[in-house]
Amino acid sequence: MYAEAEALALTMTRDYPKDGFAWKALGIIFRNTGKLTEAVEANQKAVDLLSKDAEAHTNLGVTLKAIGNLDAALLSHKRALEIQPDFVDAHNNMGSVYRALKKNVKAVNCFEKAISLNPKSASAHANLGVTFQELGRLSSAEACYKKAIKLNPNYAVAYYNFGTLLKERGQLDGAKACYKKAISINPEYYDALHALGRVLEELSLYKEAVSVFRQALQVDDSRTFSHDQILTCLFNTNERHEFINELDNFLANGRISATAGSLISRAFIKYEIKKQNPFCQNPLSYVLHKNLLDIYDFDNTFVQSTRYLLKSDQQFRRQTLIVGGQQTFGNIFDFDDSRLRQIEKIIRSEISNYLLHYASSEEGFLRRWPKEYNLNGWLISLKNGGELLPHIHERGWLSGSIYIKVPQNLPDNDGNLVVSLGNENDSSTSVLNKANTINVRTGSMVLFPASLMHHTIPFESEEDRIVLAFDVVPRF
Repeated sequence: MYAEAEALALTMTRDYPKDGFAWKALGIIFRNTGKLTEAVEANQKAVDLLSKDAEAHTNLGVTLKAIGNLDAALLSHKRALEIQPDFVDAHNNMGSVYRALKKNVKAVNCFEKAISLNPKSASAHANLGVTFQELGRLSSAEACYKKAIKLNPNYAVAYYNFGTLLKERGQLDGAKACYKKAISINPEYYDALHALGRVLEELSLYKEAVSVFRQALQVDDSRTFSHDQILTCLFNTNERHEFINELDNFLANGRISATAGSLISRAFIKYEIKKQNPFCQNPLSYVLHKNLLDIYDFDNTFVQSTRYLLKSDQQFRRQTLIVGGQQTFGNIFDFDDSRLRQIEKIIRSEISNYLLHYASSEEGFLRRWPKEYNLNGWLISLKNGGELLPHIHERGWLSGSIYIKVPQNLPDNDGNLVVSLGNENDSSTSVLNKANTINVRTGSMVLFPASLMHHTIPFESEEDRIVLAFDVVPRF
């Protein structure tokens, strides 16, 4: 279908090069077929020929956003609205750009304006819901998703987004139903398939999860995350032979991830199978502990900012890894807050220092450091006796934590961070499961490969223990 349309549009632009509508049609076709560079060129040509056409400008803006040129995309949508102030699509698309720029308050304004102009815009309601969810306004997000689905019962993306909200709340059955509905509408919806697999995995339905992950890979075999989860499920079901075969295939295809790196270490502990680890062969050698009190105005920059966030109407997510505490919802660096922007800037600077510190290393996670990455952060508050159970950050590349508040005069090791190659139940002996205990105090920052298992030792104090945790998440 698209091939015929593209051929026709190319013929039209060749025969009638001054016909802006032909270029506009070609730009839409190129964008829908993933030819983004060609789409930008065609849309720019359409804008040059149809300078007063609001749709042409917003088409260009959508394509510019798709290639990551957010500032230029914003200008295109603004130009469209100068021409046609009541253009719903331009308001809606401009909101999406603002959300990508982490200016969520402006994004909300754009989506609400689009809805005021067209209350039946399912897309605007769904986009507003995603923005509310990122801001931690979960009840408002839920209402938006339900409205979008009511307006368009076949809106697969709205079902998927609603599913993510329910999953974060711990409503796994509801999330599963939403993902299945999204898949029934669009059987090749990779994100919904992968998310359904994760829910099944969390329910310990490992064989069903593997089947769904394999279905997701039939849609897009390049997505490492589904390969990761197949490995995890097979490891958890003690399917030794199948796990090893899957791991060998993973490695033979040159893939690399923190999850696979962790499982290679754990397989050595559990099965005594030695494999070359493409992520990090010796992750315990790449744990960096630093005192930020000596470098920054820690109280004003970190303590006051995070205290404000915890006292705000910020909502918390279900987190089964936390005993006696809570974790903030979403990514705090998505909030449009100058204090958080300053913290993010400092963390990115310290990550750069980490890379310089290990510049001579040949470890895979450093040699194949992502060209671009997002910083995903959250706050954890633990109360008396609280602890964080062993885990890794599966989508991370480099993980880190900044200790905002650690109670003073704790007994030895209370509240400390433990990083290890595996989990305590991977083997009946601890000889192979090497671990380091890090003595953390207020102002400590610890950076380590995301493949390392880590947990905290329970502490006894009437004061809360507050940590800002974060991940480098590659942009693939």
